Amino acid sequence: MLNDKFKTRELLKNEVPILNYIWLDDLNLSYDEIANRLNSSTFVVQAKVGAGGNTTYNVTSDVDYSLIKERSGKFCVSSYISNTPLNVTAIITNDEDIIFPVSAQLILSHSSNFTYVGGDFVFASTLNKNIISDINKYTKRILGVLKNLGYRGIIG
Repeated sequence: MLNDKFKTRELLKNEVPILNYIWLDDLNLSYDEIANRLNSSTFVVQAKVGAGGNTTYNVTSDVDYSLIKERSGKFCVSSYISNTPLNVTAIITNDEDIIFPVSAQLILSHSSNFTYVGGDFVFASTLNKNIISDINKYTKRILGVLKNLGYRGIIG
């Protein structure tokens, strides 16, 4: 279930802040239609299932969109927000959960495709303490939901 972006967003939408998004079947809208619905000319398209950025695309123009438009399946589309993506890894156990330090995601972009290549723990140490506190708060909420569903193991 956790590799399914649709099910995960539905499960957690009342627990943590989630970007506005739309679901598309087979990318059946034009670039302009999506840009108008999101009120953004730059957006991220993610396949329903994927990891490591292998099915995540940064679309900044009709040309970018034409490169992925022929793909089939269900896609999550959200506005692109320029920032540093962060990551948290945790272990859910029967007893006390373990939350590892926040890291900044290192991402390469090529041909409109994002690829995760690692984490920068030093950069994350420069973040405002309130940001780290919020991330830990939301991480604990997510862990609580998953633990209640019986999940045990690593999440990140």
